[in-house]
Amino acid sequence: MHDSKRSRFLVLFCCMALASIVWFVHRLSLDYSSDFQYEVMVQANMDGYAPQALASDILLIRGRASGFYMLKSRAKHQVAPMTIQVLPKEMKLSSLSDHLFAVAALPLQERIAEQLEGVVKVEAVLVDSIHVSLKKMATKKCKVVFNGSITYQPQYTSFTQVRLSPDSVTVSGLESALLHIDSIMTAPVSLKHLDRDMQGVVPLMFGDDFFGSAKEVRYEVRVARYTERTLTREVTVVNQPAGMPVLLLPSQVTIRFWAPYDTPDDYYQNYFRPVVPYSAIENSVGGALIPELNQHPVAVSHVSIDPSVIECIIQKRI
Repeated sequence: MHDSKRSRFLVLFCCMALASIVWFVHRLSLDYSSDFQYEVMVQANMDGYAPQALASDILLIRGRASGFYMLKSRAKHQVAPMTIQVLPKEMKLSSLSDHLFAVAALPLQERIAEQLEGVVKVEAVLVDSIHVSLKKMATKKCKVVFNGSITYQPQYTSFTQVRLSPDSVTVSGLESALLHIDSIMTAPVSLKHLDRDMQGVVPLMFGDDFFGSAKEVRYEVRVARYTERTLTREVTVVNQPAGMPVLLLPSQVTIRFWAPYDTPDDYYQNYFRPVVPYSAIENSVGGALIPELNQHPVAVSHVSIDPSVIECIIQKRI
């Protein structure tokens, strides 16, 4: 008998608990009128200013929402975010500063309602205006720098720099930040074992503080087969005063370089003339100098001189 009463009590308790839960869920499903707060990101896209900024005011509205939404928003213990698109003509410049603006809140009610559609039914906007500070922007033309790693098949290389199109972009950003940049890097590119021309498109790396007139550039790598060539040349002293002979040890050097495979042998006949300025000999310590190469052809690479240093001795006057 005692167990029967306990069972009836447990059943009654469970029924009351279930009824309470159903009642609570029902109440939460109903709509209630309340005040809601939102942190507003204003997007204005005004010429000469940052495209968006966080408003300094909290947007306060009155609306109807379900108890579930109200319970959820209060449980977060933080102000919900909202983004509002504002026309430049709606931005009223403050007399206090050239980057402070005020936006009348009432005309934004329809846009606010669209943002909250299905969540909160907006009844009224409870603030007159919201204020925002848009930082001034500037523009600067910056060169594009190719950030790439390139390797080639044996007997292949590139005799020209990577071509970029465009090779410069107009960068927009904060005036203070633009002072510290003069170039924009591409995203990293890794090209391996090339034996033919390569083309591609690569994004530009602007970071969070800048944006540019182009988001990506096209690159082109010209690849050619090469052969190693060797030339022997007499070293010449330039701007040498009359009656001041100079002894060069050695008087000849060997020049090695990579050149395109199909270049005729006589093409380099008038190139690679090693010279030593007389003034450099006078100012040198011990007369040891590295010869300079005049008339250097463009389409060569890996140029070396052997020996790399020669002795230059000014002899007595004649």
